[in-house]
Amino acid sequence: MAFQQGEVYLVNFTQKGGNEFYGKHYAIILTPPDKTDGTLLAVPLTGKKAGKKYRGGITLDNTKYQDAPSKPKAYAYVRKIQEIDKRKIIYKTKKQVDASGVLLTDKSGKALFQKIYKPAYQLDQTDLDKLKAKIKEVLHLDIE
Repeated sequence: MAFQQGEVYLVNFTQKGGNEFYGKHYAIILTPPDKTDGTLLAVPLTGKKAGKKYRGGITLDNTKYQDAPSKPKAYAYVRKIQEIDKRKIIYKTKKQVDASGVLLTDKSGKALFQKIYKPAYQLDQTDLDKLKAKIKEVLHLDIE
């Protein structure tokens, strides 16, 4: 599976202690998975609450990407960019079948499944450029 920069997936961020970002949240993929260890960089997203101040990131208009979002705006926490293992990205499974539609099984007779990674949405170029500019401003990091 090739993850593309700007795609948004549901990710299970592990709790590491303290006030760190954890649990299931959507995140924007910044880099493809590393070939040696399967990790990639992701920017966590959260629903933006009215009246709350947010720093070190950008606001996204959810209505641009979703038909019925739970919150009209999301906040991309640039300051909380994390390296995640691609196995933390939530996926769906589908039973594997051969060309004639016969279910594939392993040696013990158990059905074989394939992982289906499907992004929730893809940021448009304008929002992706804003995100990259904010990353450069906050972290002094140039993301291609």
